Amino acid sequence: MRLAVHTLAGARVAVLADRVFAAGEHTLQWDGRDDQGRALPSGQYLLRLDSPSLRQSRKMTLLR
Repeated sequence: MRLAVHTLAGARVAVLADRVFAAGEHTLQWDGRDDQGRALPSGQYLLRLDSPSLRQSRKMTLLR
C-alpha cells in the first residue's frame, strides 16, 4: 500500500507509507512537511491511497 500527499496540480510532496500492512485498521499522521522535511504552506492537498485492489483520493486542507 502507498499513501501519499499531492498538490492539487498532482505533484507528490510526501509519501506517508509505502509498505505491506496486515489486515485491519491503521492510523498514520502527517506533520505538514514534505519528504525533505520542509513545512508546506496552508492550502488544499490530495491524499492518495494506492493498493493492488483499491485506488482512492481525498481532498484535505492543511491549516497553519
